[in-house]
Amino acid sequence: MNATQAIEVLREENRALERRTASADELRDIVMRLEAEVEAARAEREAWCVSPFLFFPLSFVFVFMVRTSWVHLGRETRRPETPATTPVSITQSLSALRLEHAHLLEEHGAGCAVLHRREAELADVQAREVDARATADALLQTTRAAEDRATRAERTAALAEREVGFLNALNVRSPLDCLACLSSLGS
Repeated sequence: MNATQAIEVLREENRALERRTASADELRDIVMRLEAEVEAARAEREAWCVSPFLFFPLSFVFVFMVRTSWVHLGRETRRPETPATTPVSITQSLSALRLEHAHLLEEHGAGCAVLHRREAELADVQAREVDARATADALLQTTRAAEDRATRAERTAALAEREVGFLNALNVRSPLDCLACLSSLGS
């Protein structure tokens, strides 16, 4: 297997891994959203279990308890025959606030998931940038080396041409030409 085939195999494996990563990111988004919903439901359940002293001023709770005859001077006297009713406006406000809180938690979870995905993409792009810079540097060095070799070859050729021109200017004959001239003079 030659290098180009090996590179193609690695690229195909990389594409397969990227597809797996994309599906994992989608699942991670879904998990984050579901975790936010669970957290919102858990917070709502805990809010319903908390004592009314945290939601209402103490004077309102005391008046409410006295009116329903639950507490009289700090002691329990009797339970009401009908359940105490909370004003509808307070119940509606509380429900609206809980729904808004759950919605905000869901948005936060989705935002965190998007942030994590973008951070992973950024890290991938930064790694690609480092690889691209390394490749560009290697190609630049190769180009410079080729340019240096070409320059040296051009200089060598120019020097050889000058030497040929110089020898032609001197009109130097070969020793055989000189012998032929001498022999023709002697006969």
